[in-house]
Amino acid sequence: MTVGELAKMFNGEGWLGENLKADLTIIKVLNWNRNQYFDECELNWIKPSPNMVNLNAAILYPGLCLIEGTNVSEGRGTMNPFLWIGAPFIDSKDLIQELESYKIPGVKFSSITFTPISIPNMSASPKFMNEECYGISITITDRDKLDAVKLGVAIVYALNKLFKDKFEINLRRFNLLVGDAKIAEMILLGENPKAIFDYWKDELNQFKEMRKKYLLYK
Repeated sequence: MTVGELAKMFNGEGWLGENLKADLTIIKVLNWNRNQYFDECELNWIKPSPNMVNLNAAILYPGLCLIEGTNVSEGRGTMNPFLWIGAPFIDSKDLIQELESYKIPGVKFSSITFTPISIPNMSASPKFMNEECYGISITITDRDKLDAVKLGVAIVYALNKLFKDKFEINLRRFNLLVGDAKIAEMILLGENPKAIFDYWKDELNQFKEMRKKYLLYK
C-alpha cells in the first residue's frame, strides 16, 4: 500500500483514536500501477534509509529485517545489507541445504564470508564488527514469485533449527519487527515454516478484503 492509501485506512478504521481523523489531501501518482517496480519508473535510486542500498535490498527487507531481531548479522557493516547474512557460528553449506529443502520461490543462495566494519553514514557499530562471518548471499531470481516475509521467517526458523546452541532471538526486538509474538513462539517450538505461514493466512485474507476500499491504484 502507498502512504496515501495507508493514511486513508488509518482514518477509515479509526486507528488514530476515538473521534480523531487526519485532514487528508492525497495527490495521486500519474501513470503508475501496483505491479510496477521502482526500476520500471526511469528514476534514480535514492536510498530511503542509510542501509537500503538498492532496489533488491528493499524487496528483501520486509523479511530480512527480521534478522535484526537475532544475533546474526543482517549485512550491516558491508555494502550489501539485507542481501548478505552471517555470523561466526554459521555453517554456510548446512544453511543453504536446509533452505533449499523449503523450495522457496524467487531466490537462490550462495556461500559468503565477510567481515563487518564500521562504515560512516551507514553503520557505525555493526554486529560482529571486525569478526569473520560465514553465511549466505541471497540473489533474487524472480521478484514476482518471491514472498520476502515468508523467506525471512524461513531463514530464522532454519538458523534456530541448525544452530540452536548459539543462535538467539531477541524476543522484544523480533516481536516488534514481525508484529506478532506467536511467530517467535512457533519458531522456538520447532513448528515447520508451512505451519507458521498457515497461522497468519486467515488474518491476511481478512486484511486484504478490508483494505480494498482504501486502494487508489490497480
